[in-house]
Amino acid sequence: MADETLDPRRTALVFFDMLKRYDYGPDLKTLLPQAREQVEACARLMTGAREAGVPVFYACGDHRPDGRDLATAIADNDLGRTGDRHGPDPASQAVIDELKPQPGDYVIRKHRWSMFVQTELELSLRARDIDTILLAGGSTEVGIASSAYSARDLDFNTILVKECLRSGRGQHISDFFVDRVAGGIARVRSLDQVIQMLHPGAAPAIATASGRQAGPEAGGSTQDRGAAAADPPIDPRQTALLFFDTLKGGNYDRETRSLRPENRAFMESCVRMLEAARRIGLPVFYAQAAHREDGADWASALTDRIARPRAETFGRSRIHPGSHHASWEAEIVDELTPQPGDYRVHKHRYSAFHGTHLELSLRTAGVSNVLLAGGATQAGIASTAYAGRDRDFNMVLLRDAIRTGDADIQDYFMTHVFPRLGRVRTVEETIALIQGAR
Repeated sequence: MADETLDPRRTALVFFDMLKRYDYGPDLKTLLPQAREQVEACARLMTGAREAGVPVFYACGDHRPDGRDLATAIADNDLGRTGDRHGPDPASQAVIDELKPQPGDYVIRKHRWSMFVQTELELSLRARDIDTILLAGGSTEVGIASSAYSARDLDFNTILVKECLRSGRGQHISDFFVDRVAGGIARVRSLDQVIQMLHPGAAPAIATASGRQAGPEAGGSTQDRGAAAADPPIDPRQTALLFFDTLKGGNYDRETRSLRPENRAFMESCVRMLEAARRIGLPVFYAQAAHREDGADWASALTDRIARPRAETFGRSRIHPGSHHASWEAEIVDELTPQPGDYRVHKHRYSAFHGTHLELSLRTAGVSNVLLAGGATQAGIASTAYAGRDRDFNMVLLRDAIRTGDADIQDYFMTHVFPRLGRVRTVEETIALIQGAR
């Protein structure tokens, strides 16, 4: 890590939603106290990037005042809210004065969380032969996370600059994602480290005092939906069940070729949901990793993940996937064996939507509600949930039919992230919602 450098010619700085509506008070002129430290760090990062000749991009939410282009997916954090859906004041969608775009910068107007969804960002990056993104802004668990998952699936090397990230729901929400999750999809570096990577040999600046609070910031809330909040029923005619990587390699013991004891409760929930789906007549989809044996189609983006060796140079020395298409490890578990008429979605990245026919098949089947099960929570499940939300599917995350090996990460996503993307329900609660619509 100490010897890392960045090629400014192949690097871009992207600020995500550093807008007046998020960082200024009601007057749209005064910086919020809780945003001050992040903005100061972003300004320093911007200066360092410009001095190194790194192009600067601004991904900016750009919505109609009448709100007709806002995401329509149902999420727990929106249930029970009343009033008309309105978009923000156009003046509030301007970039803050401290980071004001300059001639030659790129302003990417986006309409969903991921800055890559139906924007010109990827095209603009590829046109400049950029393969590395310095990502700053916020909110961390919303747009930053969604964009980082998308960037990973597009093979961009993403570096999250820690001091330049913030969550309006509390700094602890941001820090958990950065410290415990982000290393699997990106690299995480401090502001000083990034400056050193851009300017090798330069003396590091003296870090400012943190002063961050552990609890939620003003204006944020981490509470689940209220008990009295309306919970719309799930119309079976518009619903599909999607299993993500419910494969033998991740669920079976290699020696006994049988289900691992620690996965038994998870698998029992998956089976209950599958039986109910077949009984009700829901279409069933299986998103199934289908990699080449030589790993040549594996994601090449650099991350901090230490469980597997990563490429030393972008696009070279890709890792062996450990399992490949048609191997025993890549088979779907016997407990959830696909039947004639089910959909198999062969994928090559975390997101089940990326480079596959999943969205086309769901739309053709008239599906607007996706029941998501499988694993791992912080990898394919999260990436697919973000992508589904940005495509306006109502995602229902099946709490007891989604797994990962880390209880803290499981709780973080189920409590702080997934309720913003969709609804988090147990299998039994989901079945009841479907039956209530019949």
